[in-house]
Amino acid sequence: MAELEQHLWSCPACRAKLQELAALRRRLRALGNRPAPPDFASRAMSAVRREQRRAQPRRARRRLRLHLRRALAAAAAAAAVAAAGAYFATHRAEAPTIVAPVKADVAPLVMEYTDFRAAQPFGDRDGMAMFRARADQERREQQR
Repeated sequence: MAELEQHLWSCPACRAKLQELAALRRRLRALGNRPAPPDFASRAMSAVRREQRRAQPRRARRRLRLHLRRALAAAAAAAAVAAAGAYFATHRAEAPTIVAPVKADVAPLVMEYTDFRAAQPFGDRDGMAMFRARADQERREQQR
């Protein structure tokens, strides 16, 4: 309590607010005690109910707008994913073209590799290693 009093004496803004509240308290006490009208409680409660009914549609509209925004965002995200999927499905990487002349014994391997690459448009290191291993094995067999 001593800290509060010390603050009130050192802070002019808080001291002015305290004086304002004290003046209000004196005016309220000067009015005295009067009995409330007999229907005060029922009038007050009906006013509260009226205000609640008036505020309810506003809250419902706010909630609806929020749900619509979320639904629109989800629809936009789904459309973006669908568009990206359609793009990648139709724009596949093409197999490399052969420019240099190829020996007759390697031609079947090259054709098999281009077929393999067409089936793997985004690259496959393991598949490439398998292809090389198979090509090396066929070369060794031909050398024997």
